[in-house]
Amino acid sequence: MSTPESKHSLRTRYNWIVLLAIACGVPIFSLWNYCAGSSSKQVTLMSAAISLAFLLPIMLWSFPKAHRNDESDLPKSMLVGAAFLGVLSFSVTWIGASTLKPHNGLLDLASSDTQLSDIEPERKRLVVELIRRKAANSQENDKAIAEARKHPMNPQIYTPESFASKEAMDSTVAQLATWINLDADYSNQQQIATDDFRKKMILCDPAYLKSFEESMQKREAADALSLQTESAWFAGVKALYSYAASNAAYFSVSDEKVKIASAPVREKFNQSLQESEALHDELTKQVQVSVKMQQEAKDKYLVP
Repeated sequence: MSTPESKHSLRTRYNWIVLLAIACGVPIFSLWNYCAGSSSKQVTLMSAAISLAFLLPIMLWSFPKAHRNDESDLPKSMLVGAAFLGVLSFSVTWIGASTLKPHNGLLDLASSDTQLSDIEPERKRLVVELIRRKAANSQENDKAIAEARKHPMNPQIYTPESFASKEAMDSTVAQLATWINLDADYSNQQQIATDDFRKKMILCDPAYLKSFEESMQKREAADALSLQTESAWFAGVKALYSYAASNAAYFSVSDEKVKIASAPVREKFNQSLQESEALHDELTKQVQVSVKMQQEAKDKYLVP
């Protein structure tokens, strides 16, 4: 026959098992959904936090109620342990969501040989079509960039050699224009693909399109700002080299430095050069932001 002490010990052990099951179950279930692509990182963390904040206190409150003959209060060690398990469980969820990559069957489907006509429902077909079109555009752009890199700019932008003569100045701007046009053409092709997707999706599933556009809003704004800054930078570069070319008689290169015989020309040139370099630095930062947002959008929607 069991004693009251042994019953209390068994109940305490049972209570700990329940708390451990919750602490282990929440991250397992949350991360399983996340890896399956059923929820975003933010939703995963929020749901885990809410689950732990709700389940653990409910269990602690219900333990004494479940054993009416047990008049003893919960030990403080269990209260502290429950708080520790909650923090540990959420930490495991956060680390997992930050480390693991979500899976989405759309990417596998888009990479397969499955014909668009065989993909149902229509919403999935349209998303796969968008992924494939943008991926194809990216591949073509990569080929164009690889071909352009076979003939690197010579001289490089802003180098003393690029101001050595009027011919060098004109050549530098012309070579830079090739790279700018590549960016513009790629951006235009991606925009066409997105616009076609929107026209079709608005007829198929307006609610999904709204969610899609909301998630892509920041990325598209960052891309637009980068293109705008790039355009302004290129316009500034052309103005800088045009001014230098119109005053080429004052320019010479010595000891790998640009020498300008006219003080007024030198002052205006240096000011324009500083402004152009500052705009280039700003463009570099914006491109980095766009690339980061592009990766985040790709992780969520798998759209290149």
